[in-house]
Amino acid sequence: MSGSSSTHENMAAPICNCEEKCAIFTSKTAKNPNRRFFGCPYFNFEDKMLYCDYFMWEDEFIASQTSMVELKEAKKEGDVMNSDVEVKINQFESDMEHKINVLERDVQVMKFQSESQMKRGIWKKYVGIVVLLIVALVIVFCIWKHTKLFK
Repeated sequence: MSGSSSTHENMAAPICNCEEKCAIFTSKTAKNPNRRFFGCPYFNFEDKMLYCDYFMWEDEFIASQTSMVELKEAKKEGDVMNSDVEVKINQFESDMEHKINVLERDVQVMKFQSESQMKRGIWKKYVGIVVLLIVALVIVFCIWKHTKLFK
């Protein structure tokens, strides 16, 4: 192609379809004068079969690389945010586990107190019944004794 010239520079470059590092060329066309582009390093050989058709404008490549760097940085920031979220979730889970343990302990205490009160209530009933029986026996005995005296 007579409308371009080739230069090989030591810089980041895309890989062409031949799996080679692309060469950078400068366009000599009227439509894109002096605009740089990447192409197969075998471009400009007389035998067209020796090179692939890879083509990318240098400014578009740089923009794509900048976008990738920005995405990677955003991902890192996202990872940091995710890490912060994970820390908060772990703290929340720990707090909730502690609160659940406290509630379970409180339920056990209340259950024990309820059972104790119930047992005391039963004993009070038994004591009350025994006292009533004793009073009834004393009354019966007194009546029996009183009737025996008058006979």
